[in-house]
Amino acid sequence: MNTRTDRRVLLLLFSCFLLFVSACASPQRSIESRGEEWISRTLPELREAMARPDSYASKIRWKESTYPLVNDDIVFIEPVDSECFIHWKVRSSGLIVGYKAVGKACEPKPGTPGAAETLQERLTKPSDSW
Repeated sequence: MNTRTDRRVLLLLFSCFLLFVSACASPQRSIESRGEEWISRTLPELREAMARPDSYASKIRWKESTYPLVNDDIVFIEPVDSECFIHWKVRSSGLIVGYKAVGKACEPKPGTPGAAETLQERLTKPSDSW
């Protein structure tokens, strides 16, 4: 092999290594960040995102699951992991207004700041400045 080919091979190997390391180093998105992303968006948008081939729901061929609440709202269930599901609270208009993470794999680790309250609880908590 000549020097030019050797450099190209080394550059290719180094690039692959960097790509691998960056993929491993990127943290998995938290349930809270997903909740913040989808609050005030619509259920049809969420369904569309779940139908994408790269979504976990699509990969496991999830069948849509909902249950009604007493005030005409519904809860739409999205799988995030085999042991973690997000229960989205959805208004009759289709607007997502809250969520709750359910399952062993999505419970916050003890000692995590804010672990005792969900985003929904923080958003609906009465303000001290009223």
